[in-house]
Amino acid sequence: MTNLYIELVKRLDNKSLRSFNNFLAETNELNSQQKKLHRNLLFNAITKNEKGDELLWYFWEKENRVKLINYDDLIQQDPIRAFKLTKSNLKSLEKYYIDNHGMSDNSVYMLAKSMLNFTLEHEREIGIEIIKYNLANPPDKFLGMFTRKIIELQDKQFIDVMLPMLEGDYQYFVQHAVVVLLSFNDDAVNDKVASSLKRNRSLRVSDNWTWLYEQFEVGGVLDGKPNNEGRLRVEFRH
Repeated sequence: MTNLYIELVKRLDNKSLRSFNNFLAETNELNSQQKKLHRNLLFNAITKNEKGDELLWYFWEKENRVKLINYDDLIQQDPIRAFKLTKSNLKSLEKYYIDNHGMSDNSVYMLAKSMLNFTLEHEREIGIEIIKYNLANPPDKFLGMFTRKIIELQDKQFIDVMLPMLEGDYQYFVQHAVVVLLSFNDDAVNDKVASSLKRNRSLRVSDNWTWLYEQFEVGGVLDGKPNNEGRLRVEFRH
């Protein structure tokens, strides 16, 4: 069926392809899974076709869908247009993830990483504000992308944004926040990390947190004097 859609894209003009895409979205002759299948096949065929540039913009603007293989070309064609859409995607990553359901998770993450890099290179302060925005309500699937970038940037304005995460009730977020904050190698920050962790009730009383508490304790994190053991091992998802 893939080849059928590739041939269809070759034969129809852009207006006809948009109409066909709308038909697939609205028809009652297909169930939701069938609609998803056929629309993914159409979108994938368009992303591989040289005549599809305006259709690629159409899918990105109207349906929030774009692929890594087309992203750089779209930036080259119209960086202002691409930057606007990129900012929108980075501020609604959960929706971006859902809307791009036809791609592998790794492709979705790699594209999000490219979007963040493009934003920081194009308008660094806007990129930093986008990272702060996402840390205020961290998207689980993309947290590693943001924490890695903060470690890379070493911009101290992120410190006050990360500290409240230490008192949360989600171990994964607490781990990431500790790793990021310790990366600044700042004694004053280390003391704030220790104070914040001591206020985390889950860390002190929950049996499910014992292993993490012991890791912090052995590593000197709770004393504000992290040693080599305190450089925590955390699983960065993408």
